[in-house]
Amino acid sequence: MTSSSTTPTVPRLDTSDPRRFDRVRPFTLPAEWRSDDLDAYGSLLASASIISGGALLTRMPHFAYVGLLFALAHIAHYKPLSVRSSSDTTGGPYTSLGLSLLSVAMTVFQRVMNPVIEAKVAQHA
Repeated sequence: MTSSSTTPTVPRLDTSDPRRFDRVRPFTLPAEWRSDDLDAYGSLLASASIISGGALLTRMPHFAYVGLLFALAHIAHYKPLSVRSSSDTTGGPYTSLGLSLLSVAMTVFQRVMNPVIEAKVAQHA
């Protein structure tokens, strides 16, 4: 039995160019992305992610969750193709997210390990 006779034929591909060159326009950024103004909201979101670091100092997980919320808002506000000046000193939104996730993980780790450490201290006392 040869299957070559039962193989369906592949339809021919159209090799013509379907683009309409008279409608081609160059890519342009939105007007608000092209401005050189200071992005105060983005800077606020980047600075507010430091709240996550405060969660590690105070051992309060609520600060870590607030910092995570600010980091997610920073990612939602991020404009990757916008013009940036060399005076932009804030970290990127993914740095904020990494710090926030790390602080959430560390506060959870502290909560989980605290009973274990207290039990070992009580055993030796």
